[in-house]
Amino acid sequence: MINITKEWVNVKEIIKIYGLSRPTVTNLLKKFKSMPKYKNSYTDLGYRTKKFELAAVKEFMLFMNHSHLKGE
Repeated sequence: MINITKEWVNVKEIIKIYGLSRPTVTNLLKKFKSMPKYKNSYTDLGYRTKKFELAAVKEFMLFMNHSHLKGE
């Protein structure tokens, strides 16, 4: 069940927040969606209606940064 009181962002907002290109964000979000931990942290109702929980995205980006620094 999705909690509607959390802050949700779309792909365009993630691009603005992190200053990344659309292809980079798209690739990262594919990894995000493939992880069971984040199963309830996004909605995908169509091309223009994808929403992601901001706190989960921030956590995922920190995880990816940590993984990158460790060379994984």
